[in-house]
Amino acid sequence: MKLDKKHYHSIQLKKIQLISLKSTYNESNEGLEGNVPLSISLKNAGEVTDRNKGVCYLQVNIGSENKESELFNVEIVYKGFCESSVDISEKDLKFYLEVQSIPMLWAYARESINNIIVKMGLPPIILPAVNINEIIGEIIREDKMKED
Repeated sequence: MKLDKKHYHSIQLKKIQLISLKSTYNESNEGLEGNVPLSISLKNAGEVTDRNKGVCYLQVNIGSENKESELFNVEIVYKGFCESSVDISEKDLKFYLEVQSIPMLWAYARESINNIIVKMGLPPIILPAVNINEIIGEIIREDKMKED
């Protein structure tokens, strides 16, 4: 299939920016890397900044569920700058930014975290793909609870 302009979404990611990167390696816990379950947490947000423009954020934190046996911890925050080629309501744009922040920025976070972990001398970690449909459902449920 050849991609035509009709296949493009009206809101496009125009620029990506790494906002923060924090990493720690705990040498006293060396040798535990295969025995400690990982914890991955996400936070995301969207903000309308101008007519048909906005930013989205994705924060990813990966480390151990048990902080005492944690070998490493990485926290990374990416910011995406988006723009719509058509007029869109502020509410719809904000919803889009919140929902799409994860799929738009997740690949950048995955790649950066994997590189950092390898540079720590640890085996690569391929973070899982995310279920965007489940995330959309959670955002919709949270929005409905705010309205009530």
